[in-house]
Amino acid sequence: MSGGRPTTDTGATEMFSGTYTLRRSVVDGATSDQRQWRIYSAEIKRER
Repeated sequence: MSGGRPTTDTGATEMFSGTYTLRRSVVDGATSDQRQWRIYSAEIKRER
């Protein structure tokens, strides 16, 4: 995962771990927008 450390409304730091599955369309005639990577699914859990 990338980015900063998430915090709650009270300023407490939270930690998360998990995976993302990305997909993109690769077909003849697809526009550049259609060929961009997209998040297909995510499995994220808060670490305690």
